[in-house]
Amino acid sequence: MKRRLSRLLAGVGSIFALAHPTMAETLEIGKALPRAEATNHKGQVVRIHEVAAEGLAFFFFYPKASTGG
Repeated sequence: MKRRLSRLLAGVGSIFALAHPTMAETLEIGKALPRAEATNHKGQVVRIHEVAAEGLAFFFFYPKASTGG
């Protein structure tokens, strides 16, 4: 569980750090996750929908440093 959470957090941070604000849309409860992917700090491709399909997933979002977000 701890290993999976670390992998999830590393990937999610990378995925949404690159997202442009105009691409953002509200995700309704029960709606499918977007098929987004990014490369994590180990050079591995992480796919949100695959990580979440493994079980419970927690996504935390925060604005990029030095932005008004």
